[in-house]
Amino acid sequence: ASASTVPFYDTFGIDGNLDGSNGWSVAGSGSAIAANGVAELTDIAVSNVFDATENKVTIKFELQPVFSESPPAIPEDTTVAFYIDTNGLVVAYDGTTVSNLTHVPLSESSSTNIQVDIDYTSTSWSLTVGSAEVATDFSFYSNSVTAFTQMLIAEGSTSTSTVDNVDI
Repeated sequence: ASASTVPFYDTFGIDGNLDGSNGWSVAGSGSAIAANGVAELTDIAVSNVFDATENKVTIKFELQPVFSESPPAIPEDTTVAFYIDTNGLVVAYDGTTVSNLTHVPLSESSSTNIQVDIDYTSTSWSLTVGSAEVATDFSFYSNSVTAFTQMLIAEGSTSTSTVDNVDI
């Protein structure tokens, strides 16, 4: 399959398996389907590969999370990494250092707007949860990637998270 390009937008409006739909690929034993206009993720990772021409990107999406009791495994070539802890707060990585962010807690029963601003030139990223910027100029987890090449969303529980309106 060919790489996706920026700008990229997915509303998950066509019901069915996400594997191969609009550039998405899945890995894991769970499920990744589009249903009722959202991506439903259960014990699975979904990713989309991009053409590596962008050195500044903004990723926006709506997330209805399942809280995580333990940190996920983070691939070595990851630039931005965060997860939602059991208290509904984002735990983000500033470099490889864990940072517990302060904001209005997310809910497992409703969606929240998430925005990630990534700058490959300055090797930094910022995170907005709802309408509040909660992380500014965090360092990349790894500096091994010099342009935007992939978006990966992992759901490690047997409960279902939803993602919608991915806009890059």
